[in-house]
Amino acid sequence: MSQPVFTLEPSLDAAMFYSGSPAEPRCIGHLRMDFGSGQEFWTSWWPHAAHAHNDDVFKTELDALIKALRKDLFKDRAHMYKYIADHVVPPLEEKPRTYGYCVHTEKHAYFIRCLPEPGDYNAYIYCYLEEHR
Repeated sequence: MSQPVFTLEPSLDAAMFYSGSPAEPRCIGHLRMDFGSGQEFWTSWWPHAAHAHNDDVFKTELDALIKALRKDLFKDRAHMYKYIADHVVPPLEEKPRTYGYCVHTEKHAYFIRCLPEPGDYNAYIYCYLEEHR
């Protein structure tokens, strides 16, 4: 079975990267991640309004996305810095400097907020039911 291909696109739709966005009714939950001392990988999950859609199909897709991101952007803090430098996008915020990317699949939209600095959580992935575009 082949691994799905995910395309990371820059996004400046700032509301989608935070709790309480206008899209909250479609938000399944968010994953909070940090690198610890730099090369660790810690996560925690926070359910949201559409948490009933946290089913096996969603979990399989999110797991595949995380595995794909762990090869580059989420490999460690140094790789996150390098990815951001190589894929220049305007920051979502200046302090702390925060960058936003999104991935759209047939059923879901993932908004990935990256904070490459130590001392804070390094990424959040807000997971939504996809709006039909």
